[in-house]
Amino acid sequence: MGVIPRRRIKENLREVEVFIEDTRNEYFRVQDIPDTFVQGRSAFKIFGSPLLKTKVPLKIEILDKTGNTVYTQPIKFGHGPKPVYPYRYITVEVYPPPINYPGDAELVILGELEETEVPFSIPQEFIGTYNVKYRRTINLNTDTFKNIQPILFYKKPTVIATEIVKNQKKSSAPANAYISGSLYGKVKADLRGIAFETGSGRNYQQNTDDGGKSDSPGGDDETELNLWKWKSGLYGKNSLLSRKGITEERGSSPPPEMTLFQYSSGNFISKMVGGEITVTDIAIPTASALEISGESNKMVMLKQFIMDLHFQIILQGLQM
Repeated sequence: MGVIPRRRIKENLREVEVFIEDTRNEYFRVQDIPDTFVQGRSAFKIFGSPLLKTKVPLKIEILDKTGNTVYTQPIKFGHGPKPVYPYRYITVEVYPPPINYPGDAELVILGELEETEVPFSIPQEFIGTYNVKYRRTINLNTDTFKNIQPILFYKKPTVIATEIVKNQKKSSAPANAYISGSLYGKVKADLRGIAFETGSGRNYQQNTDDGGKSDSPGGDDETELNLWKWKSGLYGKNSLLSRKGITEERGSSPPPEMTLFQYSSGNFISKMVGGEITVTDIAIPTASALEISGESNKMVMLKQFIMDLHFQIILQGLQM
């Protein structure tokens, strides 16, 4: 919805001839004028002085660099029962072009001096008319929407707060997404019967702290795309990395050394991508353990050796 700008009739106050130019701001005592007026509403203060005649309304006008008027209006703020301020606020409303244009603008204020209070005599032709003028150059910035001027409340404000509870997506695998049940595994076929050496030795010449990065082209991007939040589908796709593109190898990926399968109780879901699997109460039949480790072949050879040895002993006994 658009805002209907408010306008003032141009009076050309800067062309009015006066007796005194208030160059030291001692008659009007204008304060708190912003160096730059931005779009919206701002305000400044006029304290006045005993040297001005009472019950004579001041004339105020601001013209931008093209001569268009900037809307100004005195407001009754702080003139109720309590508190009573010794100044009057003047509001200034700045609108974007073509209402107001940025650049230097001029503020002009006219008033009438009290001839009995000033320490000098006023010529007769300047008595009973506006005879003192205040002028100041200000800046208008119609491109700035951020208004940092203080907000004036005509009445004491009240605040009502309401709590709004919304769901939030987690950027890491949720710790509370878990299942329990029974698993069984199958070892890769070409690893069956191979014995691996174990020990506490360590290769100190190899740097394994790579921070999860890869030396291959596009390896870091691929690591990012394989994070849980993209793999699970809850966060959609990483549009930036998708547009960038990653060099892929079309060859088939090698099969895993071991595949875990789950019995009918529970299901693996996408929220568990990137999580951990804890296996307890591992039970491996003796025959399977010997077959997988390769010890079964050794046991067969040992049994055959014992049988051959026993047969040789029997033959030797017969010869005796």
